[in-house]
Amino acid sequence: LSSLALVFGLRPQLKRRYLKPSQIRTGIEAVIGSPATVVSTVDSVGGQVKIGGEVWSAVGMDGHRPLPPGTPVTVVEVRGATAVVIWGP
Repeated sequence: LSSLALVFGLRPQLKRRYLKPSQIRTGIEAVIGSPATVVSTVDSVGGQVKIGGEVWSAVGMDGHRPLPPGTPVTVVEVRGATAVVIWGP
Protein backbone atom coordinates (compact mmCIF):
# COMPACT_ATOMS: atom_id res chain seq x y z
CA LEU A 1 0.00 0.00 0.00
CA SER A 2 2.79 2.43 0.88
CA SER A 3 4.57 1.62 -2.40
CA LEU A 4 1.47 2.51 -4.37
CA ALA A 5 0.98 5.70 -2.38
CA LEU A 6 4.60 6.74 -3.02
CA VAL A 7 4.42 5.92 -6.72
CA PHE A 8 1.18 7.81 -7.29
CA GLY A 9 2.02 10.59 -4.83
CA LEU A 10 5.63 11.31 -5.77
CA ARG A 11 5.62 10.45 -9.46
CA PRO A 12 3.74 13.59 -10.62
CA GLN A 13 6.02 15.83 -8.53
CA LEU A 14 9.18 14.15 -9.83
CA LYS A 15 7.96 14.35 -13.44
CA ARG A 16 7.31 18.09 -13.08
CA ARG A 17 10.75 18.62 -11.59
CA TYR A 18 12.83 16.58 -14.02
CA LEU A 19 10.90 16.97 -17.27
CA LYS A 20 10.81 20.78 -17.40
CA PRO A 21 11.29 22.35 -20.83
CA SER A 22 14.78 23.67 -21.43
CA GLN A 23 15.45 27.28 -20.41
CA ILE A 24 18.31 27.56 -22.91
CA ARG A 25 17.58 29.95 -25.78
CA THR A 26 18.40 28.48 -29.16
CA GLY A 27 18.03 29.44 -32.80
CA ILE A 28 16.56 32.84 -33.53
CA GLU A 29 15.61 33.35 -29.86
CA ALA A 30 19.31 33.27 -28.98
CA VAL A 31 20.19 35.88 -31.62
CA ILE A 32 17.58 38.49 -30.68
CA GLY A 33 19.05 40.89 -28.14
CA SER A 34 22.60 39.77 -28.86
CA PRO A 35 25.42 42.28 -29.24
CA ALA A 36 27.08 42.44 -32.65
CA THR A 37 29.75 44.41 -34.50
CA VAL A 38 29.30 45.95 -37.93
CA VAL A 39 31.62 44.36 -40.53
CA SER A 40 30.49 46.33 -43.59
CA THR A 41 28.35 49.49 -43.53
CA VAL A 42 24.77 48.72 -42.47
CA ASP A 43 21.91 50.89 -43.68
CA SER A 44 18.24 50.32 -44.54
CA VAL A 45 19.29 48.47 -47.73
CA GLY A 46 21.84 46.01 -46.31
CA GLY A 47 25.25 45.32 -44.81
CA GLN A 48 26.96 42.73 -42.63
CA VAL A 49 27.45 42.23 -38.89
CA LYS A 50 29.37 39.69 -36.82
CA ILE A 51 27.21 37.98 -34.20
CA GLY A 52 29.04 35.59 -31.89
CA GLY A 53 31.76 34.86 -34.44
CA GLU A 54 29.40 34.41 -37.41
CA VAL A 55 28.89 36.97 -40.17
CA TRP A 56 25.21 37.74 -40.86
CA SER A 57 23.46 39.88 -43.45
CA ALA A 58 21.93 42.85 -41.70
CA VAL A 59 19.79 45.91 -42.21
CA GLY A 60 19.35 48.94 -40.01
CA MET A 61 16.03 50.06 -38.60
CA ASP A 62 14.03 52.21 -41.03
CA GLY A 63 14.92 55.87 -40.70
CA HIS A 64 18.17 55.34 -38.80
CA ARG A 65 21.53 56.59 -40.03
CA PRO A 66 24.04 54.23 -41.73
CA LEU A 67 26.31 52.38 -39.29
CA PRO A 68 30.03 52.30 -40.22
CA PRO A 69 32.29 49.23 -39.72
CA GLY A 70 33.34 48.64 -36.11
CA THR A 71 30.16 50.09 -34.61
CA PRO A 72 28.66 48.06 -31.73
CA VAL A 73 25.01 47.20 -32.43
CA THR A 74 22.20 45.12 -30.95
CA VAL A 75 20.01 42.67 -32.86
CA VAL A 76 16.34 43.55 -32.42
CA GLU A 77 14.70 41.25 -34.96
CA VAL A 78 15.50 38.52 -37.46
CA ARG A 79 13.78 38.53 -40.87
CA GLY A 80 14.57 35.29 -42.64
CA ALA A 81 18.38 35.14 -42.62
CA THR A 82 18.81 38.89 -42.09
CA ALA A 83 19.35 40.53 -38.71
CA VAL A 84 17.72 43.89 -38.04
CA VAL A 85 20.05 45.98 -35.86
CA ILE A 86 20.12 49.26 -33.96
CA TRP A 87 23.08 51.29 -32.75
CA GLY A 88 24.36 50.57 -29.24
CA PRO A 89 25.33 47.62 -27.09
